[in-house]
Amino acid sequence: TPPNNRNVQQQILQRANSSPTKVHGTIINETGDFGRIFRRGGIVLDKSLLCKALFDTSSAPIRVCLPRRFGKTFNLSVIEEFFNVVTCKDAEPADGSIDEAAGRANRMKLFDDSLLRGEHPEFFEEHFCKTPVIRINMKNVAATSLGGFYEILAGSIYDAAEIWLSNVKNVEWTPYVKIAWDTLESAIVRVDSIHKQPGGWETNGEIALYLYKMLERAVTRAYRISCIMLLDEYDTPLVKIRNTPWEKPARSAYIGLLNYMFKDNPNTRTGVLVGVHEIELGDLGSGPNNIETLALTVLKHTEALDTNARIMVSYDKFGELFAFTQPEVEALVDKVLEKNPHLQRYPVEQIMDKIIEWYDGYCFGVSVGKFNPFAVTNFLMNLCGFSPDKAARCYWDETGHQELIIRIAFSNRAIMMVLATEFLVGYGKDA
Repeated sequence: TPPNNRNVQQQILQRANSSPTKVHGTIINETGDFGRIFRRGGIVLDKSLLCKALFDTSSAPIRVCLPRRFGKTFNLSVIEEFFNVVTCKDAEPADGSIDEAAGRANRMKLFDDSLLRGEHPEFFEEHFCKTPVIRINMKNVAATSLGGFYEILAGSIYDAAEIWLSNVKNVEWTPYVKIAWDTLESAIVRVDSIHKQPGGWETNGEIALYLYKMLERAVTRAYRISCIMLLDEYDTPLVKIRNTPWEKPARSAYIGLLNYMFKDNPNTRTGVLVGVHEIELGDLGSGPNNIETLALTVLKHTEALDTNARIMVSYDKFGELFAFTQPEVEALVDKVLEKNPHLQRYPVEQIMDKIIEWYDGYCFGVSVGKFNPFAVTNFLMNLCGFSPDKAARCYWDETGHQELIIRIAFSNRAIMMVLATEFLVGYGKDA
């Protein structure tokens, strides 16, 4: 590794390991969205600094590609809870308006003792509950036909639209804003009518984009500010349509949607896409090619690629806050031992050695030695009933399957046989 890149990597790793760490909650038994876990007293690592890192990094959308169960959805939920405007979910409206102070106070319970508020109070006050957030999850976009794909893709936008409509119910808007909400409701009715038509989805590939445009228009018109766009499991539709007879039109519809969401859209202040696979999004230059990508790197523990070192100089702050650092894991262990005195018979060093043995070693950008959050959390949950040795096992590989790899392998059998032969013949030989 060139010395200058090694220095960049070392500086980033040292800063990540020296960053402030805080743990909230009392019970280690939850995974999922930040707000839900926090309100139930679940133990969570404070990732609030992610919000400032997002604004400090760039105005360009950021794509984060990490393995499943790596804390991506949790981090999106932190961003949403911090930035999103006060809605009916935070305070029931009275006399046609939402009590902003009451709603803000309810949301403040999530961040009152947060690192972000303590470390950056000015940023906190400037941005807390000030920007509408549209959050869409593509995890269910899988189908056996083109029409089915269009239907489920539109359904993902439909779900987000219904959440927003329920969050602004019983609020009295100006006629100008009310027209936008009414148009969004009409778009939802249109989707419902297509559901009732036999084969109706085969010729309605544009509905998802239309529905999103109406949602975005209503939200930005209501709050008179551009929104933050969060897209979870962005890659699922592209994986599911791979090698299908209708891949081309399905991809065109989906890339068109992403293009509108993230490329030169004045209504999108910034955006984050998360998923597992780093998939090419530009189609002959027409796709959302302005998106910056952070992903795992295939590196040894002390290596860093030159390109990653250059890219991560400006994106390292954001990337640092995905997955767990060793100090964060140590803080979690301390909290679990504090709340479970019967575990204090095990030395902290013994527990940490077992966690490091099983769950560290991920390289993200030029940060190394990151820990898998899902595996660490499950280890700590099981530690409460077992010894460190019995709690340690591979949790992550039980959460998914290799559908895309299997599909590609079967569709390229001849090539795979050659590669397999070369691998077996060369196994154990020096490269």
